[in-house]
Amino acid sequence: MTRETPGAAAAPELLQAQLAEALQQLHALGARMTGLEARMTGAEASRGGDGGATAGAASNGECERSPPPAPRSLAGSGSMDFLQSHQQLVLPQPGPGQRIPGRGRGGGAPTAADALLPRLPGRPPLAPSSTLAVPHEAEVPMATTRMVMAQIVSPGDSMGLDVCTGGTVLSWVDICAGLAAKTFARGPCVTASVDAVHFLRPCHVGSVVIIAAMVNRTFRSSMEVGVRVEEEDSRTGARHHCCSAYLTFVALSKKDPEGGPSPKVALPKVVPTDRHHEQIHAEAARRRDSRLAAREHMRACLEQMASGTELRLRPITHAAGQPTLPPALRVDPKAEGCKHSISPVLTSAHLTQMVLPQHANSIGITFGGQVMRWMEQCAFIAASRVCRGGYLLTAAMDSISFLNPTRVGDTVYVEGQVTAIFGSSVEVQISLWGETPDVGVMFHCGDAYATVVSVNRHKKPVDIPFELVPESEAECLRLRLAVQKRAERLALRDRMRARRKIRVSLDGQPRYDSDSGSDGEKEAMRQALSNATSNASEDAAATPSP
Repeated sequence: MTRETPGAAAAPELLQAQLAEALQQLHALGARMTGLEARMTGAEASRGGDGGATAGAASNGECERSPPPAPRSLAGSGSMDFLQSHQQLVLPQPGPGQRIPGRGRGGGAPTAADALLPRLPGRPPLAPSSTLAVPHEAEVPMATTRMVMAQIVSPGDSMGLDVCTGGTVLSWVDICAGLAAKTFARGPCVTASVDAVHFLRPCHVGSVVIIAAMVNRTFRSSMEVGVRVEEEDSRTGARHHCCSAYLTFVALSKKDPEGGPSPKVALPKVVPTDRHHEQIHAEAARRRDSRLAAREHMRACLEQMASGTELRLRPITHAAGQPTLPPALRVDPKAEGCKHSISPVLTSAHLTQMVLPQHANSIGITFGGQVMRWMEQCAFIAASRVCRGGYLLTAAMDSISFLNPTRVGDTVYVEGQVTAIFGSSVEVQISLWGETPDVGVMFHCGDAYATVVSVNRHKKPVDIPFELVPESEAECLRLRLAVQKRAERLALRDRMRARRKIRVSLDGQPRYDSDSGSDGEKEAMRQALSNATSNASEDAAATPSP
């Protein structure tokens, strides 16, 4: 007769005790469920017209149902087949018209038996579906709507130069602003428009880009979100202001009707809490009035509407009899300093993308930031046909209104063309189109204008050796509008220079908007923002004093 050591017998006995305790708990739970079902059946029978028959059938069912067996003592057995023991466990099954605890009608509201079930740690207690929708507060402090995110600029975010592309920054801006809008609205939001964005200074590879967004004001179902972007040098810790943006978001319902647009929802009111927020709140109202006035002016002026339709760049995908690419533009090295006259058609660029799930939000609508990134890529392709500096930088992106959304599976066509050349910078018109392959009909999504500057490897502007010679009436009209927009940018630059003052940064410290930066970067940004021509007098008038 062999004697087992205490250590060898301790493990099986402990396991047997734990299994016995678990079976006892299961039997106790089955007994509670049986009693609860009997009470529920009796209550339903007392409320029904044939209560006696229902109660009798229920009692017969309870008599015929075998009671759960008593748990066996497992202490004396050397081993146990858990599956065999589990087969002997009989749990009461719900009868006709009864619900399984934890499941409402169709998976809806929980029943009273859910109180008997253990709740997972970290999960909130179950509540009826009617109480899950928390009503919006009437007023929300503006300071509580802030959203902050940080990104590290990687080499993949640049175009060969150690500078982050403007489209990447705009995509980060849209994501941060969308998070602030979605958190505030407690539901999905889509980007309706983006005001003009001027890049005061680029973000470099390896630096940390800090994006802060805040809901400035709400207008029934839409809201304005202000975003400020700062760069932190990872080598020195210095920070500076890169750009600011104002985006308009529209809050949509969580339920998207099949085959139709999502309905809009009402938003709570944003209330400023200090003097600085009061100023932001008031400026947001003025900006909205300006947007509405510009929209009404476009609707009222039939001539501008007709010209706007004519100026749109249409995709060549479904056009017959057109070449795929324009002829290549070459510069004779012997003719240095001479301007080569070209037609704007030779600068045309075509970009085609398919909207993938990673390009869209939770309801399948394409991110506005992703669309702006595609727009910048198309603008770079068009500008690269005339710029010979080797590198391109986005200096500004005019206001964009997204007229029609694109969804996952749609095809996006981005068309670009240089409309004017000003010294070392160009203005590129971008037209955005969408198409649902199942339908096969293209729809217009919006237009934009980007200012791109040509720089060398030292980030200094390089003069463009081409000049545009418009041939068609539409090209002449695009050139006239480009000169008009140049004057508007100059006026905006003058206003920025006139009210140049110390601003409060994201860390609460006073800082000028144009702190730090190399001389070449400052010169490139100043020249691109003002669209300065080769005329020395105009350059002197447009360049701000240091």
